[in-house]
Amino acid sequence: MNTSFVVVDVQPAYNTWCGSIARNVALRINNTRKPTTIVWVGEDYTGDKEEDVREYLHSMGARPGKLDSCRFIEKTYGFFRGWMDNGVDDSIIVKVGAELMRTNQGSSDMLDLPALLGDDEADALPDGDSIYLPHFDDSSLRGFNAFETCGGGREECLAEFELYLSMLERPVTRLSHLVYG
Repeated sequence: MNTSFVVVDVQPAYNTWCGSIARNVALRINNTRKPTTIVWVGEDYTGDKEEDVREYLHSMGARPGKLDSCRFIEKTYGFFRGWMDNGVDDSIIVKVGAELMRTNQGSSDMLDLPALLGDDEADALPDGDSIYLPHFDDSSLRGFNAFETCGGGREECLAEFELYLSMLERPVTRLSHLVYG
């Protein structure tokens, strides 16, 4: 099976939270044979640039040659969090997100949610809140059959990115020993 190792939000801006696992994540980067993708919350929100994330992981022990072979993806923050934080079931978020991908729409506001989910499910969604697809090139992710994930936060950004990967209809395995938050 063609599996990618995905590191989410192990970056300088989150050192207070990810510092406890960063060295072990760097060791995993060094020792995996799986293609590795490093995903981080970008400069607009955190101030971190790709070079900052590379240097941070290098300072934690990741070898420069291994980092050079990684794919780096800058993401936005909070694209599904409104629904996540309001208790919307993951399966609903994945279903709506997959429909956004299929129809090339940017926001759940652009969908006929009662037709997609049924009236009861659509009525149960948080009032005035929507989800949107993040803007990044995911073509490198679409080439994999499965994903191993790590990073954090456990119920925040990592969970959010795992929902995104689930929308690609590929299995996701969380490496719990490499998770923070």
